[in-house]
Amino acid sequence: MNKLLLLCILFLTSIGFGFDGITVEQRYVGLFELKEFDYFKTVQNLTPYRRRTLDMKEIEAEIEIKLPSYGVIEIEAEFEHGGTGSTIEFDNFEEFGEFENEVEKGGEVAIKNAFYKRKISDYFSIIFGQAPLYVSLNAASSEPATNASFMASNLEQRMIPKSWSETGFQTESRFMNYILRTGIVSGLNSEFFRKYSWIGGGHQKQFEKINIEDVAGFISLEYGDALRGRGIAVSYYRGNTKSNRYKKDKLTVDAHVSLTTVMGSWTIDDVIFTGQVLRGDLENSEAVSVANSTLGGLAKPKNFASIGAKAMLDVIQLRYNLNEHLSLFGQWEHVNTFVESQGSIYSDPRYDIIQNGFGIMQKFDEIFFLKCQYFKESTQLDGLIGTENYVVQLGFDTGEF
Repeated sequence: MNKLLLLCILFLTSIGFGFDGITVEQRYVGLFELKEFDYFKTVQNLTPYRRRTLDMKEIEAEIEIKLPSYGVIEIEAEFEHGGTGSTIEFDNFEEFGEFENEVEKGGEVAIKNAFYKRKISDYFSIIFGQAPLYVSLNAASSEPATNASFMASNLEQRMIPKSWSETGFQTESRFMNYILRTGIVSGLNSEFFRKYSWIGGGHQKQFEKINIEDVAGFISLEYGDALRGRGIAVSYYRGNTKSNRYKKDKLTVDAHVSLTTVMGSWTIDDVIFTGQVLRGDLENSEAVSVANSTLGGLAKPKNFASIGAKAMLDVIQLRYNLNEHLSLFGQWEHVNTFVESQGSIYSDPRYDIIQNGFGIMQKFDEIFFLKCQYFKESTQLDGLIGTENYVVQLGFDTGEF
């Protein structure tokens, strides 16, 4: 991987830069959320409590620097919740090597994306840096007003990283109505795989540096526009997660993650159908679970060490546009991170989840919008009643570049 990165850097720097005529465009996104929902004190409890919260959910500032004839540089900073922030560090001098939590900033401020996109021809571009992975609805979608619901998939982050982006090298080829995307990117760390988010916690953004002993690759073929009502995309992702662990000696076998996705949307008059089918496999999931169960400190998974060998996610949304400003929608989702398990691992029915609901989106103009949504969530665990959620979200988006 080090050689690959070096070759990419040398290639980009060898292109040459002439900086006359640089233009800079800016984009701002803000989401404010009022939510009333049921929650459980612990996973052992079967009786929910009711809570109401108000949250400055997300503020994003995005800058695109256009270099004449040489492509663009895009940087996106994200401010979440206006809340607290910290990083996890691995101290190998502390006893037998411990994970430590270090508070470094008064609010969670992160660079969500930062990449250079070079257009080689009218049909081919290269991307180097931290960029979104086109492997799921949430990862590919960057415009909150594109979806009538407050997220394209509410349950996607129960299975894979939230709004997934990785650092590495990607390509984008356009021909006729097709877009072919490929990439070699940083892989996941299986030390943070947990039963409540499957491989989602393996995203290495909680660390200051990214381990790249193991890398991952993906390929995606899109026809039309899969996010805006006129297309479909098929994606495949695969990467080992063994060597990116800090305590490598605890896992001695490979732990490849494979994901296959079909997603898309289609418009018929004023009706938009959006769907996603995501299937995942984790190699040697029992060995990963056993290795993680012996971790200590902040990495200790407690009762969440067991991981399924196969996971799945299905999403269906039906949206009806009453006019250009007002939309109604219904949404159904199903996620199960224990479709199959290995050896002594117990398939926990609490993580076989169905969520369904409906809502409305009102656009006030080209920038401001309001979303109201209700959804109910139920699991396959006997005796666990369904929970209800009410969400009101006010947002603005000055527009994508």
